[in-house]
Amino acid sequence: MMSFSASISRRGVSAPTRAVLARAEERTPTPAAEVLDAKVKENKDDIAKVTGVDPTLPSSEVDIDSGENTTVTNILGRTQELVNGRAAQLGIIFAAVSELATDQTIMQQLSDPNSNSQAYFIATAFLATAATFIPRFVGGEQPEDREQSVWTATAELANGRAAMIGFAALLGYEYVTKTPFF
Repeated sequence: MMSFSASISRRGVSAPTRAVLARAEERTPTPAAEVLDAKVKENKDDIAKVTGVDPTLPSSEVDIDSGENTTVTNILGRTQELVNGRAAQLGIIFAAVSELATDQTIMQQLSDPNSNSQAYFIATAFLATAATFIPRFVGGEQPEDREQSVWTATAELANGRAAMIGFAALLGYEYVTKTPFF
């Protein structure tokens, strides 16, 4: 099998780029990475109990939602996207309410030492994370178990993705204009 750098040499990639890619392919793991790998192998049974996945498998071979070895690019499957989406949905709502009440941008509120915004932010992130993981650990419910109801996992993922993009856009807008959006 041809190496990546050798395969792209035929595609018009410059010699310096090919040299960098060749050096990257030859790298050996750092001592810190080797220590981490040893710790994971040493504690693999404990990690497997908590996560339900053998930590020594490459993440590309594990789907934690189904418990099967499949091709997935992340270790938590849809769970991490659900957590981030739920947090973004709550963040948009709380941003609108708090900006209307205080007439300050999100960053102004979070950086104000005299406000409780930081505590509210941490509590909201914790609650969104707990709301995602509790059904999974208590009753073994997966997001796909609700596909027959009005509130489907697919709709929640789509809404969460839109909220993540919207929240990032809100932060960008407020950073550029230095004024609250709402």
